[in-house]
Amino acid sequence: MSTETETQCWRRTGGSNLWLGPLLMVGVLAAAPVQAERTIGWETFSAEIGDGTRLSTGFSLYEGRTIEGRVPEFDGRMFNAPQLQLNVGLGERGEAVLGHTVRRSLSSDHEDSATAGGDPWFYTKLQFMSAGDYRPAGAFVWGVLEPAANTPVGADNLAFYAFLVFSRRWAMDLGPIEGEWRADLNVGTGIYESDLRDRQDDVFKFNAALWYLPTTRPWRAGVEYNRDEEVTGRWYDFTQGTTGRYSRERLALTGVRETLLGHDAWSAFATVSTGFVEQSEDWGLAGGVTYRFN
Repeated sequence: MSTETETQCWRRTGGSNLWLGPLLMVGVLAAAPVQAERTIGWETFSAEIGDGTRLSTGFSLYEGRTIEGRVPEFDGRMFNAPQLQLNVGLGERGEAVLGHTVRRSLSSDHEDSATAGGDPWFYTKLQFMSAGDYRPAGAFVWGVLEPAANTPVGADNLAFYAFLVFSRRWAMDLGPIEGEWRADLNVGTGIYESDLRDRQDDVFKFNAALWYLPTTRPWRAGVEYNRDEEVTGRWYDFTQGTTGRYSRERLALTGVRETLLGHDAWSAFATVSTGFVEQSEDWGLAGGVTYRFN
């Protein structure tokens, strides 16, 4: 089936219901807020609020060192599956994200490496500013990663995250493909090893992403940059710190392909990534599918 036929099919299927048609047309084809969803393996949040409820399942595979709430000693190959994520809209200004990841160590130089474990995580997003002619949309995101897995496969102690999130759109015409660019910027902190028995690791997090959202094509693509840098010591007393353990810099590319099966909206996504410093993955792969409840 050609791209033009697919687009026509989407429009015809969506038009069979007075309220469902415009919703699917706008949400799936025209890069509306439903496309602000945070797919598994994608770290940068959008300030836009997703429309409705979405369930994602997928996997990720990383080679090298991994951090983000996990113990820093792990260095090897990690396969995360199954990964589950539920996005729930909380009105026009809020969204909740709940997830669970089962981590499996395929290979590691650490002699005490566990073979498998699972970690749940929870985020809440609250939009405090809508996009205007000259201003971006703004939101606040906060959440936790629970230490349910055995170390060093999963998190050792509770990890807390808080971000300020900004998103801005621009119209863009790439010849026969019309659409929009969307830029997302996240600035915030992650607090690892936060049980205070020994020390806590305060990490400054900078995430940026750029999406291309075609208007007349059921796909989208984005590039993401992540930078984590430990702020030595506790926020209230920098003299209590030791040498920083967390420093990460990585780049990821993601593609999303959407389709309709009857009145059911599905999307498939795939991500490839690479790191630039020691505590980033050497390479990474992620993928999965998302179902949107009408």
